[in-house]
Amino acid sequence: MNALRRVWEHFEEGFIAFLLAAMTLITFVYVILNNFYTLFYWLGDAFGGNEFLLAIGDSILDMAQAMTWSNALTKALFGWLIFFGLAYGVRTAGHIG
Repeated sequence: MNALRRVWEHFEEGFIAFLLAAMTLITFVYVILNNFYTLFYWLGDAFGGNEFLLAIGDSILDMAQAMTWSNALTKALFGWLIFFGLAYGVRTAGHIG
């Protein structure tokens, strides 16, 4: 029984770390894509309407617009983080007393 308890404790800690990392990575990629295309539009305009740079900006903008799922996924991961973090805090007596 102790082995099962140790496995669950390590799974819980690892899952909390995974949720935090996934939320951070998804949000980071979305923010970078959402702000990075303007650089290529600016460079394309600065070099006299360079079609190659403008096409790169268009493809990055398409990728950013295709990530409509990222906000919903981040909210769902945060919900799971609350439940697992609450359970972990109660188990380790780390909750507010």
